[in-house]
Amino acid sequence: MPLNILFLTLLDFQSLEESNIYTHLMSEFVKNNHNVYCFLSASEATNDTVR
Repeated sequence: MPLNILFLTLLDFQSLEESNIYTHLMSEFVKNNHNVYCFLSASEATNDTVR
């Protein structure tokens, strides 16, 4: 049964291909068929989206 995961972060990143603990964690959730919704802090947000 997939979980809905709300992932709040202060870290600005462009894709799950970047190498850090947060992208690795989100990649594991996605790999296990969970729904991940990622939100950046308003002070860190850009026009780009996570792919």
